[in-house]
Amino acid sequence: MNKDVIVSINGLHNDDKEQPVEVVSKGRFYRRDGKTYVKYEQVDVFDNVSKCMIIYSDNCIEVRRDGDEGRVHMLFEQGKNCLAAYDMPYGRMLMGTTTSKLSINESKDMIEIHIEYTLDVNYMYLSDCCVDIRIMSAETCA
Repeated sequence: MNKDVIVSINGLHNDDKEQPVEVVSKGRFYRRDGKTYVKYEQVDVFDNVSKCMIIYSDNCIEVRRDGDEGRVHMLFEQGKNCLAAYDMPYGRMLMGTTTSKLSINESKDMIEIHIEYTLDVNYMYLSDCCVDIRIMSAETCA
């Protein structure tokens, strides 16, 4: 795959009401020491920019985001409960993800990642979630 990629993230939080999330951004792709890295920037509705990174190997996926609205490092491993601190401007929350389904499919010009997980904050259930991540060669999308 080319170093320049398009990152498409579609997610859904199912709590009292469905809350869809969609992000499309340009990014950079590379592999090092058996891991795959994808760096990209995410802009929210208030034009705040966060630097983001997806790192994966085998059946483990990390998602990192660092910006004015806070810092988060989420870890997804099938069948495991992973805890992470979510640093926000007004304090720190403890986030837990219990991953029930995780798949990574790679082809020449695309990587598709599907994650289903339960999200809790400070040990209290928040929602059932799913996220689909597509990483496509920018040349293919042109």
